Amino acid sequence: MITVRRWAVICALAACGGDAPKRPAERTSPTVDSATSEPSPGLQIVADATAMPQDFLTDDADVFDLITGDIDLDGDLDVLINHHLRAPIDVLRNDGGTFTLLSRPDDDRSGVWDNPGIPDLYATEDEVLGEAEAPGLYVWHDPDRDDAWQLWWSGGRLRLRLLVSRPLVSITGLPEGVLRRQTEYTASLAFESEEAARFAVSNQLIGTQLRLELDEGVTTFVGATRAALTEPVVSLWKPDPHGMALVDTVGSEDPELFVTRGGLTGLLLPPSDPKTDQLFVAVDEESFYRQDAAAIPPNYGRGRQVGWVDLDGDGRNELYIANTETPNSLLDDDGTGIFRDRAPELGLDETGGDSFAWLDLDDDGDQDLVHVVDTALQIGWNDGTGTLTREPGAALGLELPSFELAEGIFDRIAIQVVDDDCDGDFDLWLSGIGPENRPFVFRREGEVFVDRTTSLGLPDSGFSRVVPVDLDADRYLDMVVVTSEVHWWRNTGGAGFEDRRLDEGWSLPTTGRGAAGDLNGDRWVDLVFATIDSRFVGWNRMETESPAVHVALPSSAIGAVVTGHYADGAMRAQRVGSVGVTRYSQSPRALLFGGSPEAPLERVEVRWPDGRVEERPVIGTSLVFP
Repeated sequence: MITVRRWAVICALAACGGDAPKRPAERTSPTVDSATSEPSPGLQIVADATAMPQDFLTDDADVFDLITGDIDLDGDLDVLINHHLRAPIDVLRNDGGTFTLLSRPDDDRSGVWDNPGIPDLYATEDEVLGEAEAPGLYVWHDPDRDDAWQLWWSGGRLRLRLLVSRPLVSITGLPEGVLRRQTEYTASLAFESEEAARFAVSNQLIGTQLRLELDEGVTTFVGATRAALTEPVVSLWKPDPHGMALVDTVGSEDPELFVTRGGLTGLLLPPSDPKTDQLFVAVDEESFYRQDAAAIPPNYGRGRQVGWVDLDGDGRNELYIANTETPNSLLDDDGTGIFRDRAPELGLDETGGDSFAWLDLDDDGDQDLVHVVDTALQIGWNDGTGTLTREPGAALGLELPSFELAEGIFDRIAIQVVDDDCDGDFDLWLSGIGPENRPFVFRREGEVFVDRTTSLGLPDSGFSRVVPVDLDADRYLDMVVVTSEVHWWRNTGGAGFEDRRLDEGWSLPTTGRGAAGDLNGDRWVDLVFATIDSRFVGWNRMETESPAVHVALPSSAIGAVVTGHYADGAMRAQRVGSVGVTRYSQSPRALLFGGSPEAPLERVEVRWPDGRVEERPVIGTSLVFP
């Protein structure tokens, strides 16, 4: 599989400059409105709801995060959609602009379900018991994620111990006297009956886990598919994904998927089982991923943002996990494929600061940290071993005005590493600041950063979700802001940003999430959107051939700096591991360098994480490193 995939990538990105793949034919937009503002000059985003399947959507699975990345290394960007609660991750595989859902409840080929072998916990009584014939214990969860776990015993002698990760609020439907409470988290029951018994375990708000300990020989049937489990211990977890990282890290060329979990209604604490952050490794085309449960240490953290970074310069990436209300983690593979948490020994196990970015701030080759602690920016200077020296961000000009965090258990502050003025230095974009969702642009000017937000024409509200993307391929990075509307804040040559609506003639049905990427290989960056009740692509329908050049590096080259040099002396830098980063997730992908006939891209320089520098002239439309 790896060989086939690598050949596909080489064919797709070979530096011979072949013809661009054809765009998919025009398709019907998902929603049409009566927008009256002027179209964006030279740019049209055409909404296409037919590119993605819609029949699997549920009406209460909120969209939490959305990323694009090439899971199968065929040259097409695939899509991963995280729902946080109620539904598993949508794994949408791209084949030339048409997407197939691998994680279907009725036919899961993704391998990313929370409970291996169990397609879905959520079901109705009729779905589970309508054709139930085999004797045993039937378990499912009500379709409403706030409701109860349901259990049905077919009859006979039953001895069962229950454990939940939230206090047992009530167990209803049992014969009187058979239930014995042991702690607020555990209870046991034993009875014998010739008739079937039906009972329910309710949740405190949104509980996460139900653990069943049964006598040997009892078969447990779970969910609508009645997945048959014969183990004496059955541990069922509700879906709770937060940050995702789609990066090649453990030796194969295929990108692994890491997913961090959360504590939901409160901290996960003993005596309940620790939650398990999940590492999925590629298997084959039929069952795409499998969970490597032994690789990741169990923990009680409340995971938020995740990102790979080579913090100690040993050539092997570590995974930084920013938690909320629990200490942060740094997972390091010791070379055997087993990860351990090195955060305590490096002083990274602080509580707070769950929004971060890594970049080399002092040009010494080491990855430094910029993150938010409470309501202030902080810098962590890396000494090359992974030990950080902390300093207020104000020392480099990274200072925010006084503000209050937005209400809720998830703050929206995102930090993105960009070069938006094409000077070869990395700037920082911040969004989601305070209840107003303020944006900030900190430009690197000499040794410090300067707040240029106001002078660049950006407002002081409305930026809760920002997708950095060069939509018009003019080499200057734009902002696409996705709420219930879609705005293109066009970068006018580094001098400012101007607001233009993108959703002319269509609109998002509800507030949504967005991501970007060249989804059909024509070197124009497209958009993909997900809301609670729709999935669709926004095809970039420029009338001319794109001037952009694809530059592909291994996704494992986190921290590599790729700089495009233009005929007029301009430079644009992009950092592998920062392109495609969202508030919570990380997905490296092939880089695009726009240009123009007057100032074409002439050469590309790569500074690898180990300090090597490699340079190539631009011939054709694609470059592949190494």
